[in-house]
Amino acid sequence: MRNAPIYAGVETTMAASCEGMIRIHQEQNGRLVNNFDFYPNSDGWIDSVAIYGCYLDSHYRTISSSMEIFGLKVSEISHEGNYVDCELDQNQFPH
Repeated sequence: MRNAPIYAGVETTMAASCEGMIRIHQEQNGRLVNNFDFYPNSDGWIDSVAIYGCYLDSHYRTISSSMEIFGLKVSEISHEGNYVDCELDQNQFPH
């Protein structure tokens, strides 16, 4: 992600919550670019990814055309107000 020209000058950090959610936070000049929030299921695998911030229409179109995010298969995607929600295909994870 850091090597992509679109993210030149964007500071990227990661943080985890006590509930198991992991956030990739991107900002430029102190302003939010995007938050990618990874939410786990009860087995600990990633259940969904929510995207907040800028370029939501572009994220929605790109992910809808490939049905993948960060190389993970997406089963459903929706653009709901101020975020894009990506439900992951759980069949890609071991059971």
